[in-house]
Amino acid sequence: MLILNKCRVMSTPKTGSKWVEQACLNSIEGAFALGDAKYHSTLQELEVDLPAIAFVRHPLQWFPSYWNHRMWNGWDDDSRIDASCKSNDFGTFMTAVLERFPGWLTKEMVKYVGTVEAPAEFIGRHESLQADLITGLKFLNEDFDEEKLLGTPVTNTGNYEAFPAVWTDALKESVCDSEQELIQRFYNR
Repeated sequence: MLILNKCRVMSTPKTGSKWVEQACLNSIEGAFALGDAKYHSTLQELEVDLPAIAFVRHPLQWFPSYWNHRMWNGWDDDSRIDASCKSNDFGTFMTAVLERFPGWLTKEMVKYVGTVEAPAEFIGRHESLQADLITGLKFLNEDFDEEKLLGTPVTNTGNYEAFPAVWTDALKESVCDSEQELIQRFYNR
């Protein structure tokens, strides 16, 4: 999590959080990271009395990013989803996730963005990351250097050529059905 002067920014997995962190550190005087740099803290874990900015990512983009990351960096056997669903084949991985953990991503995202009843004060989308970060910072009256923020280079991107996630229409539909709560809340499917 990043602590800024007037708000905090959640480090939500696979939503561009490494870029968001670097962009904020580059553009906001006094910003600092709280907690372990590799660890993604949830809204409830660290008691910080500041409004929060968080990000989501559409499941059809989030899962390929997650799988790609695991293919590149290895599986984490301490993770329930990794331990029981890992596969070198994206379709096999997704089928296992859908069978064993339906709605898993929706439940995970709630940890970072909050519930419908108690959400983060600003929730942006990975798909419009730069613009939404700027909007969120302005919404929460955070002072920042927009030029420096926009000048922050992209970081931590996947190698989708080496590890392409191949979707079938049926698999896409199954994921959208399984994660319909997340999609309806943030993407109005």
